[in-house]
Amino acid sequence: MVPATDPVEIITPHLKAPEDSIRCAAARALGALGDEGAAPALVDALLDPDPDVRADAMAALVRCARPQDAPAIRRSLQGDPVGEVKTAAVRTLGRLEDGASTELLRALARDRCESEVAWEEGSWDDWLDVQVAAIMALGDLGAESAVDDLIRARAEEGGQELDHVVFAALAKMPGRGVAALLDFLNDGNGRVRERALAALSRAGRDRLTPLRDRLVADPSPGVRRLAADCLDAGDTALSALVLKDPEASVRAAAVGRVAPAAPDLARAALADPDPHVRATALEGLAPHLSSADGPALAAKLAAWLWERDTRLAVACASVLPTVMGAGAASALRNTAADGERLAEVRIAALQALGEIGTREAVDSLPEAVSAPVRQVRVAALAAAAAMTRGASEEGRRPARDLLIEAMRGDLRSRPSGGTEASDDAPGHAAAGSAGSVLAITPEGGIVAADAPELEASTAGSGGVAEAPLFPRSTLEAIQAAESGTAAPSHDPSPSPPGAGRVRSRRVRVEGVDDSDADIRLVAVRLAADCAVEGIDEALAQTALSTESDLRAGVFEAIAQRAAVMPLTADLRAILIRSLASDDARVRCAAARGLAHAGGDATPHLIALIDDADASVRAAAVTAVGAVHPARVAAGFRDSSPLVRRAAVDAVTTAGEDRLLEDGLGVLVDSSHADSLMDACARHIEVTRTLIGMLSDPQVSKPRLRTMLEALGGAGGE
Repeated sequence: MVPATDPVEIITPHLKAPEDSIRCAAARALGALGDEGAAPALVDALLDPDPDVRADAMAALVRCARPQDAPAIRRSLQGDPVGEVKTAAVRTLGRLEDGASTELLRALARDRCESEVAWEEGSWDDWLDVQVAAIMALGDLGAESAVDDLIRARAEEGGQELDHVVFAALAKMPGRGVAALLDFLNDGNGRVRERALAALSRAGRDRLTPLRDRLVADPSPGVRRLAADCLDAGDTALSALVLKDPEASVRAAAVGRVAPAAPDLARAALADPDPHVRATALEGLAPHLSSADGPALAAKLAAWLWERDTRLAVACASVLPTVMGAGAASALRNTAADGERLAEVRIAALQALGEIGTREAVDSLPEAVSAPVRQVRVAALAAAAAMTRGASEEGRRPARDLLIEAMRGDLRSRPSGGTEASDDAPGHAAAGSAGSVLAITPEGGIVAADAPELEASTAGSGGVAEAPLFPRSTLEAIQAAESGTAAPSHDPSPSPPGAGRVRSRRVRVEGVDDSDADIRLVAVRLAADCAVEGIDEALAQTALSTESDLRAGVFEAIAQRAAVMPLTADLRAILIRSLASDDARVRCAAARGLAHAGGDATPHLIALIDDADASVRAAAVTAVGAVHPARVAAGFRDSSPLVRRAAVDAVTTAGEDRLLEDGLGVLVDSSHADSLMDACARHIEVTRTLIGMLSDPQVSKPRLRTMLEALGGAGGE
């Protein structure tokens, strides 16, 4: 007898297996195939005595049912008490657009319909799920007759929140459904109008065109904001929203919509008093700006760069190089160096300097590389790395030198202090002048320590001001209240004197002690794909570091470098020597680097297949398997899913069918369904091989179950 080759024919017989676990797995596997040929057997499985099998069979039918299966699915919806079966049945009927089910779905959208539908005892939550599914299915059916039912279900007191699902369903009904949504635009609740408009917008802008005047005049800013998003970019109604709407958020939404089609209108919005509107206009205008915009706009941008609004300042920094060219370097340098500015603004200025790429721009970076704020340091180094790739020769060489200096540790961070905002001092003083000591009044106010109101509230019986006293914790306050005694009191820690900044009580992410090492590590990572002269030598030198994190980072950078460009002989030799490193991170990166470096590195990597660290074993399996796939068979027996995945990938990529089947057999015998699911999801060859293995009539029950679970799990929605 010739074994079956059709996956449906191979899997379907297992729906009749004596074990319910195998029947469930077979139903899920058929669902994963999504083949209509499986529908008849799955419909028969809806009568299985096991509720889990019925639920899995109905879930599979969501993907592969045929129109002629609708009556059986309807009977199951009515007669099967299991909630999962009902919900999946409703979804299936909606996907099939089965008009004969409309009345039943309408009934289920209103209530439990207990006269027609069987339910498990205490299954109220099941009906709530079915109700939502029924409403969605009626939308899929375009069932105009159900409009009143949906509106009534939405308005039911004590029911669940259904606005989103009901409005989405109505939007799919081009006649009465859309008309009902239009009526909701007159609702007294602005939130309801917004939701209705959002649903209408998904139904198509043509529905909204006749309502344009009404929408842009709606009293709710939320509706007008949505209207701006829904109208065509060239619609003249947007002009009024851009220039005249009283709400800044509406003007901003309108500007964002019109900028691509009407840059002149967006330019007019640059005169808006609200910085958020101006920022949106600048963002939309960016593709249209050039040096031809002249000194007037350049002057505005340079002034707005110092606005307190972060988004506007960032937008200005981003477009300054376009408008001013190299002339923007001075203003951007000042912004990047200002420790009082928020990190986002300084980062935008550094990115813009990287685009300019002149010697003056490079000269702006060393100070930022040494900044106490890590995000600023990273942005400065990223700008230098970008200049090594895109700047003129004038800027490329000094940018390279700066990056190499950072890699070698020649650049040092500045200690936080003065006016520089460090990582653990992010904000300004809440009250008082620079250098003042702050305290908290009993009423919760933040005042200077010598404030009159503090003296009055803390004066003792002798008229002498005492330190304000408070419980140390909420627990102390509760315990004191329960015991009827006064809460224990302690001096609050005042803000320290200094640059007028409140000391943050957050746990520090990094301190001064590790900032210098961090500069080197970031520079090494950014240099990985920089092809300029001197980077290879700097990487080789830094690889000798005795600091473990930096050393691991260097080897990671070399591995990344090997993936995009040829390595020098020195770097390749360093990788080979480091395969014996005590640090697993170094061994892993070295193995990955050698896999890309060219030449047969197998003799050096074979031993790592038995390494104690799973990540190293996986890297070795990948590297060796790319050249000699037969040498990685042990990876299928590995205890780590990471290594098993690497083995599957290596053998599958090599196209070795026999090796793949043998390896999958090992995974099946070891019951590694998780690895098999993962492999099926990523490689169609694995799915085909498993189905072929299933066709063996002598397959054992444990193997059968594992393979079916893998096939079913890989095809989940």
